[in-house]
Amino acid sequence: MMMSDHYFDSKTVTTRKPHHCHGCNRDLPPGSKMLVCEGIQDGEHYRGYWCETCLQIEPQWTGNEDEIPEGGFRDELPEEWEECRKRVEDAKDGDK
Repeated sequence: MMMSDHYFDSKTVTTRKPHHCHGCNRDLPPGSKMLVCEGIQDGEHYRGYWCETCLQIEPQWTGNEDEIPEGGFRDELPEEWEECRKRVEDAKDGDK
């Protein structure tokens, strides 16, 4: 899921502050469940956050996995991404 020269770690977290999702280019509020990935990209430390919707839509991505542009999932798969977002949000609402 992450573009990197060297991969360090990834884990799912519940955020304590707002974070930007690389896959859909959205800012998510504190308390969002996200995957955080870290590594070295082009010689620089990289930390990227991915929302639940983008994690579920990722298998439908047909582009180069190593070059997912910021907002790429939502831009390249708009209908599929929106359907997935609704499913994810409905599931969260059902958990409340």
